[in-house]
Amino acid sequence: MYASDKSSASEAIESVKKQKILMIAKGTYGDMFPMYAIAKSLKKRGYELTIATNAANIDAVLSLGFHVLRIDKPDTVVLRNGFDTFLYKIAGNSWFIKTFLLSSIETEYEILLQAAEEYDLIIGNQLAYTGSMVKEKLHKPWVYCMASPMALPFSHNEPTLFPFIHGLQKLSRGSKTLQHMYVALARRVIGLFMYNYMIYRKKLGLSTHNHPTLEAMYSNRLNLLLVSPTLVNHLESNVPPTSITGFTWFEPEFFASPNLEEKIISFLNSGTAPVIFALGGDKRTNPGQYFQAFIDACKILGIRGIIVASERFHKTLSVNDSILVVSYTPYSVLFKRARALVHSGGIGTIAWCIRYKIPSLLIPTSIDQFDNANRAYRAGISDILSKRDVKAKKLANALKNLLEDRKRKENLETLSITVCAEKGEEVAVDKIEALLESIQEV
Repeated sequence: MYASDKSSASEAIESVKKQKILMIAKGTYGDMFPMYAIAKSLKKRGYELTIATNAANIDAVLSLGFHVLRIDKPDTVVLRNGFDTFLYKIAGNSWFIKTFLLSSIETEYEILLQAAEEYDLIIGNQLAYTGSMVKEKLHKPWVYCMASPMALPFSHNEPTLFPFIHGLQKLSRGSKTLQHMYVALARRVIGLFMYNYMIYRKKLGLSTHNHPTLEAMYSNRLNLLLVSPTLVNHLESNVPPTSITGFTWFEPEFFASPNLEEKIISFLNSGTAPVIFALGGDKRTNPGQYFQAFIDACKILGIRGIIVASERFHKTLSVNDSILVVSYTPYSVLFKRARALVHSGGIGTIAWCIRYKIPSLLIPTSIDQFDNANRAYRAGISDILSKRDVKAKKLANALKNLLEDRKRKENLETLSITVCAEKGEEVAVDKIEALLESIQEV
């Protein structure tokens, strides 16, 4: 290549990197961490990026050095219709339920519509429902990022366990006909919770034909499934252009605490490797009797344990020297010396368990956790315990079987080699960069 050619190529690349990206990301740690990983990689390559998110994530976004756009109202609940009232009665004033209120949808949409005008590309995660409406209204290029395999329809022999009717899904798994009937029913059940999104889409003159959490979210240019191919057998032929990137890796430095890490290391060095109990999803804030069941199970087995819990639960737990209670801390600190992990089945946590070769006892309770848990079980790296069976004796028996299972350790040794080599955030950004280049060429 001649010098002038190199100069032209360099100028073209720099021109692409001047394009502005709006990333719409909402949710809890499991929803946000993959997006943070991609955002950091985009920033490293020189892109100008703004992250639009809900109030709970603003401090984290700022600590990572990104521009932030808040898209929810400050602690305001407005009930506009009977469906709003129904949601509020069954779930109260949680951020998740407020996401489905009509007033919240209107607020998000108006903020995003005004902001998105100046951006060349919009990237959204699985909760960026209003983002999908904005990209349609403005005809903006859209990249859909999925942290959960359940966001795409898989073939009948995949363990696609939608929420709400898990028992029916299990019965139908061996039959393609029953599976299709189940998925159709599951789509309808989930669609009921999207009622306000559908009426708002209609108000905006947008199509209401596609399912609001599935087809309406898909991009006709680029969809990114941010999980390991080891847990996803294949995609059906009717799925839009999708790349399976491998797992993304993000260490939340804003949770790092030298004092806490020193405390954990001291505990690890003082005895045998512990079992870790780390709830996710709704059980993180509403654990019920789960903590006590774990403490009692450790006593039965004569093993040590670490409980990861919000500080407000610390004083309520009766523990001895064999149990350490800590706040959330980066997994690289916790997992290096763990014997096993008991958790809810978040896909990100499963990824870290594979990376550190830790067998899991999964207790799924909501949404995609059932699907994730079944994928990990089928891969031979985890056991599953029903939430109804989280009692000391049953939990102790399940842990005993898990700790004595050599086959799972062998499977983890094999899978870990593949997963450790995955750099999902880099693969994702390569794809995004290629899309930006193609847009610029048009």
